[in-house]
Amino acid sequence: PAYADDPDKVDSAEATVTWTPVQRIIALASYGGIRERRNDLTAPLAGGSRKTDRDQALGSITFLVGKRSSITASYMYYQNKTDETLTFTDTAGMFIQEGAVPYGDRAQVFSLAASQALAEGVLVTADASRSYSKGNFRVDGTVPGTTGIDTLSDLKVVEDIYTAGLELQFGKNAGSEFRYQYRRYDDRIDDTQDGRVNTALATLYVKW
Repeated sequence: PAYADDPDKVDSAEATVTWTPVQRIIALASYGGIRERRNDLTAPLAGGSRKTDRDQALGSITFLVGKRSSITASYMYYQNKTDETLTFTDTAGMFIQEGAVPYGDRAQVFSLAASQALAEGVLVTADASRSYSKGNFRVDGTVPGTTGIDTLSDLKVVEDIYTAGLELQFGKNAGSEFRYQYRRYDDRIDDTQDGRVNTALATLYVKW
């Protein structure tokens, strides 16, 4: 590998399938996975190994309601797991290693989206999603002073996003879009990180 943190070996796989179980219903499922391995980590990591597993899956179902409307429900799952040797330096400048330190995070997203064409060139959209995210990084404390700090080592977040939009088409060469989004961030470990964001966007485009 060219760099100290590059893997020696990478295996990956991807698969996607779509089908129509019944008329006016479209289903999609996909998966992607990566496995990375690195042995004999070099300076500045001073030896050891790293193993990383990543997985991502997506599933959705779209219902075609009449000729101008659709509703899509989807679910996404993501996880990342890493076991890695960490190198610490003591007060004398000597390296101290701790092997197989675990780091992991996981996210799940549930969403629902709908669209309605009110007329030719007029489209109304709306979607809502909720995500659940968890993460953890914890050394076992065999190296003095390396026990984890909860607000830095653990993650537990719930995020809600609501969006509404209106798209207008003025002939073939011009159009406009109006969009509003509300986002709520809820940190279940550290309340000082909680927040809400309101965003409004208006655009006008012309092609020539």
